[in-house]
Amino acid sequence: MRCYYCGAEKDTIEEQCPHCGRKETEVQILSREEREGFQGVTIEGEPDPGSNGYQEDNNSGGNRIYVRHIQFGSNRTGFWTRLLIGAILAGIILIALPLAVFLAVAGSLIWFLFRRR
Repeated sequence: MRCYYCGAEKDTIEEQCPHCGRKETEVQILSREEREGFQGVTIEGEPDPGSNGYQEDNNSGGNRIYVRHIQFGSNRTGFWTRLLIGAILAGIILIALPLAVFLAVAGSLIWFLFRRR
């Protein structure tokens, strides 16, 4: 068995790693719902001992592509939040802004008419 933290070989009966001294945590098995809803990457197998945790493919091209998946709002509340913010902005643009312009023009007209007298 390998240590989760440093990768050193250890006996299965040892709770503490002889190399780094950290305690092993219990492996938690995912429930059926968690397993079906899991959207991460599952790594099967063990890394090459001389790779230092890196995996390289010998492709003919010299370019490397790194992909990072970022998900904002993993549930439906993200959609409703965006919808509410959009409705508020639409209300400001379509109702409040024309009303403010109308009141400014009306106030300017009234001020101009009463100033002449």
